[in-house]
Amino acid sequence: MSTVPTTGSGGINRPFFSQLQPVSWRGVQFAVNGATLRAGRRNAVHEYPYRDDMWVEDLGRADRRISITGFLVQDAAYGGGDVIAQRAAMIGACETPNDYDGELVHPSLGRLTVSPIDFECEKRSERGRVFELRFSFLEGGAQQFPTLVIAT
Repeated sequence: MSTVPTTGSGGINRPFFSQLQPVSWRGVQFAVNGATLRAGRRNAVHEYPYRDDMWVEDLGRADRRISITGFLVQDAAYGGGDVIAQRAAMIGACETPNDYDGELVHPSLGRLTVSPIDFECEKRSERGRVFELRFSFLEGGAQQFPTLVIAT
């Protein structure tokens, strides 16, 4: 359930905010400033000498890359408590080796199985009791290895 009001001043309906979910990474909640999603197709571009055209070959769906910027704050509405303890829990969640995949609850995409690629936690004195967070994830898939089949 979102803590953001669904109606603004004057009773204006804001259904977008009512659909957002509390964000967490491996069960550790945090607040979000912004998120980006990179998606699309993988392509191989075939170019040839002395030809003015090229051929694009579709190699399937590209990796979905998710970047999130957020923060941890002392006694936050998301149930934060002590901000130093929150940071320790987040570092632990980012360093957990369990096959490297984990559950990310994205504000608008919902529950995803992702692999963490990068994590940064920044503390700046002008922000007070706040740690700024930056994550990069790849959406996980089933682990598959190539197989060799001989055509007869």
